[in-house]
Amino acid sequence: MNRSLAALLFLPAVACAAPVPKVVDKTKLLVTAGDGTIMLMNPDGTDAQVVHKGSNDEHAYQAWLSPDRKRFAYFYEQKPGGAQGKEFLAVKEIGGEQTSKVEMPLLYHLFWATDGKSLLGSGRMKKGESGTWQNWRLDPETGKRTALDLPAECMVLAAVPKSDHIACLQVTTLANKGGIGARRYELVTTDPDRFEPTTVLEDAGTFHPSAVFPDGKRYFELSCGEVRTFSAGDKAPKGWDYSAGGTRLYRGAAALAPNGKRMAYSERVIEMRGKGPDRWNLWTCEPDGGGDAKVIEVEGGIHHIDWR
Repeated sequence: MNRSLAALLFLPAVACAAPVPKVVDKTKLLVTAGDGTIMLMNPDGTDAQVVHKGSNDEHAYQAWLSPDRKRFAYFYEQKPGGAQGKEFLAVKEIGGEQTSKVEMPLLYHLFWATDGKSLLGSGRMKKGESGTWQNWRLDPETGKRTALDLPAECMVLAAVPKSDHIACLQVTTLANKGGIGARRYELVTTDPDRFEPTTVLEDAGTFHPSAVFPDGKRYFELSCGEVRTFSAGDKAPKGWDYSAGGTRLYRGAAALAPNGKRMAYSERVIEMRGKGPDRWNLWTCEPDGGGDAKVIEVEGGIHHIDWR
């Protein structure tokens, strides 16, 4: 046998590198438009579908997608004939019907529990209720609410990932010589069914985070056009304003991706008078700025964004 041919036949086998599996992003954006319509889409804007059509009977303002992405809760106003009417919180299956509905004159905060079996929130359930606010757990199947065992001066804000704890704002009224004094706002975490608070930020002020990063140690908020985050060890929330020449304006709509690596936000492009209505765009970027990617243009404005 030819020596060169023999050498080729008996070369040791070389292992081929296994192909790197492509990571598929299965998360979804739930966007509530200015006309009360709710849309579900991929984070890049593809496969967009209307899951709720806004109308005078059900004009939605905010919507939250369940952790399994099979249903959503939404807060809407019923105003037949265009008149101001009643407000409701409802749960609907994606592509299906309402499973529950409860009247709610005023809603402050709402989020799904990490196990997806209930909703937690704060607000008013009946007109004329006294006190600051009420905190409750809502059964998405029946609409039945159960009061949480939290102090009256405590407001629920967001779920803490990978745990059964929640973030809350605890308000303490400080006494002075003249009687009632200033208030102190403290950010704490606790079990929603047993109040055993752990302080995160002693003087939270107006910092009311709407999401917690996956590590459970960093908090996210959109406030007055500014994204603010707070991590353990920080003395105060860190913020950055993403306005650009008065064009890119937040309107209270922003959401953090489940992995904490991206955020979605709304952009209002103000047109000169006489050149047509303002335009609204949905963007994603990194939570600390940069890496912007336009997702979709939304007619009539963007009320609310959720990312699950």
